[in-house]
Amino acid sequence: MKKSTTFTKLVQTLLTEEDVKQILQELKYEDTASKFTASQLLLFFMHAALGQWDSYRSGVGKAVTSGLIRVCYSSFSSK
Repeated sequence: MKKSTTFTKLVQTLLTEEDVKQILQELKYEDTASKFTASQLLLFFMHAALGQWDSYRSGVGKAVTSGLIRVCYSSFSSK
């Protein structure tokens, strides 16, 4: 778990939420989510790759132990 939270902090210093918002603005993408934002989605993808998670559904359960926010898999799939 410590490695995962350290990874999250490292990624967040390299690619801040403001950076993600600026990229989305340049791409003309409107992120309407209040909880599961595009930056949270990127963190989820990075953790999934690092941890070699089997599927999105199983990853949703692993996300909380990796220091990410709790999200329902249906919210993830709609994002």
